[in-house]
Amino acid sequence: MEYMAYLMFHLAIGLIFALMTAPISEYKGRDRLAGFFLGLFLGPIGTLIVLCQPKTEAGKLRTGKRKKCPSCAELIKAEAIKCRYCGEIFTTDAEVKT
Repeated sequence: MEYMAYLMFHLAIGLIFALMTAPISEYKGRDRLAGFFLGLFLGPIGTLIVLCQPKTEAGKLRTGKRKKCPSCAELIKAEAIKCRYCGEIFTTDAEVKT
């Protein structure tokens, strides 16, 4: 009986970390399900692994802090009016002026 309580306790803790880690993983542009399982099986270590990972390109685009230049496809700041890679100038409606 004591073993069952021990198992339920660790399952509950793992589930808490899994539910915390999944959205963090998705925010960073990674797979939400992978983050869930990292949190479930590794607990706080899995959460730390996900927290230490850098944001991917998809994560930067999703947060709205970056946008992709339609001319050269490089990531630039969302407020930029000129691409720092190719020099294209953007109009207010995000079209490229040549």
